[in-house]
Amino acid sequence: ARPRQVARARRGRARCRASSSASDGASPGDDEVDSAKSSDDPSYSSSSSSSPSSSMDGASLASEFMKIAAERARKEELAMATRWKQGGLRPRVVHENASEFLRRVDLRFPLAVFGTASGAVLVADCTELGGFEYRERATRLLASCPDAHARDWNAAEDRGLGERSLLGLYDGGAVTAVAVDAFEFKSLNDSSSDVTDESSTSMNVVCSGGRDGVLNAWVVPEDADVDDMARRKAPVAGAALRELGAATHPNVVTSIATHPATNAVWTSCLDGVVRKWTLVDGEAPNALRIAREHDVGQPALCVSISDDDGVLYAGLADGAVVAFDVRGDDDDGSAAPLCRFVAHDDSATRSIAACAGGVLTGSSSGVVHAFRWRARRDDDAAAATATAPPVLVSRLIGHRQAVVALCARNAAHVVSGAHDGTVRVWDMPRLARDERGDDGDGAPGDCDDGDGGGGEEEGFGTGGHGDEAGFEPVAERREALYAVTGHTVWLGGVACDDTRILVDGANNVAMMYDFSEDPDGDGDV
Repeated sequence: ARPRQVARARRGRARCRASSSASDGASPGDDEVDSAKSSDDPSYSSSSSSSPSSSMDGASLASEFMKIAAERARKEELAMATRWKQGGLRPRVVHENASEFLRRVDLRFPLAVFGTASGAVLVADCTELGGFEYRERATRLLASCPDAHARDWNAAEDRGLGERSLLGLYDGGAVTAVAVDAFEFKSLNDSSSDVTDESSTSMNVVCSGGRDGVLNAWVVPEDADVDDMARRKAPVAGAALRELGAATHPNVVTSIATHPATNAVWTSCLDGVVRKWTLVDGEAPNALRIAREHDVGQPALCVSISDDDGVLYAGLADGAVVAFDVRGDDDDGSAAPLCRFVAHDDSATRSIAACAGGVLTGSSSGVVHAFRWRARRDDDAAAATATAPPVLVSRLIGHRQAVVALCARNAAHVVSGAHDGTVRVWDMPRLARDERGDDGDGAPGDCDDGDGGGGEEEGFGTGGHGDEAGFEPVAERREALYAVTGHTVWLGGVACDDTRILVDGANNVAMMYDFSEDPDGDGDV
């Protein structure tokens, strides 16, 4: 009996051990199974060995890096904004030409386009490189067309009285307007083109207008390289600009504005007509086709397009400004202007810059005016309609001669150039309203005094301040933040973006003023 009891006790203890092992999740061979799975499936090993805490640590580390990068970018942006305010610019030469006087400029970084007194159109690469070759590199061109416009233009004293009085004695040269922008093309029927499929391709298009009345359009070759060793023997030429098309006007082409959204180029002319030219896709080298003509009744001196509003503004010889819908129907050639108003009572509207919420105009007497006005659209596809008359918001006082160039591509500042040989930087007048119809701070009519002076503005709107009809709004008076001197009276063009200013007023040298870095390197803003 006793041996049987001992056997039963042993079997009971064995059953207890088996039950305990099962409840703990272990079974004979589990280690071998785990080992086999980890050797056959690497993901099984990594997933089983990783823990939620390690994943969270990695995500936290990445988040910290993003925060640090964002904070650094914010500080750099604030530092550059301060340099714009205080004139902390760094001058450098972007192109120096041994044989040409540069008379017009435009900028689409890194491309800079120049029009010369002799009729050439030049394209330079503005990218800054260090080293001893920098100055030599500035003499080389990316591309050019040496005979873009006729050279048989008259000297200033030999021109007609109208042209002399409108453009001034210091508006010299065969090229009177240049522009550069990126256009989308599906195909180009040109043997020199590498585009053979139907996919859309972005190309840098250069346009120029001349005293000979010719409008030219070219494409900058994609293989153009300012550092190409084979072209260093002919630094002035660079690659040849590839022709897209040409068109003629009966008088001087005074200004060019590009609008890639509609594949259009707009021109103003001394014959009193503002024209829209369409770049017909696939028709090179005869791609320019007339699409619209607007007779404005006065010599047209300048044009500018607001991409935000879809409106083109043209400045006229009698001081007026006229606005057209750039998205309008080309078949309706007799479409009336959206708006026409007098910008300058006693002088011509010599330059113009469209921006969100309005337009800035430069006069032949040296004053710049800022007007608040927007066209109304029910949606992007709808035609624009006129709204209330424009309101004079600011008078920018400082130039002593004709303001021949205005640029408002920097949302915070306006850059102007004049025949007094100065380039001036101003705070952007507050033109845009919010949905409430005020300036965004709940105080209708309050103007952004900033550091640019002013603050005298009484009110905006057709009825003046408040609801008192007949009360005329008083525009504020602003002075420039600073002036950049050292240019000649032959200054003809100014262009800018958020980081830099390009100007031509040094005869054969094009200067760029860069705000991206501390100019003296001492770390102080």
